[in-house]
Amino acid sequence: MGVVDFGGVRREVCLAYVVDDVSVGDYAIVHVGFALSIVEEEEAKRTYEILRMMTELDEIEVKDQARELPPAPTEKKEQ
Repeated sequence: MGVVDFGGVRREVCLAYVVDDVSVGDYAIVHVGFALSIVEEEEAKRTYEILRMMTELDEIEVKDQARELPPAPTEKKEQ
């Protein structure tokens, strides 16, 4: 087992698939708690940047959709 850091989020992951290849400071592809393979630093940075940009696009889309929604109906008070 080992600890990975992804953008400040630290998680314990299983290193069984990369045990002979991994060292402290390496970059790995991790899926559902398993380190699947080791990647070069440049590839890891490039992938992280793409994921960061995708997150920003998702946030923009959510804001745009929120602007397009009609206002919520107001409740009538019974007198």
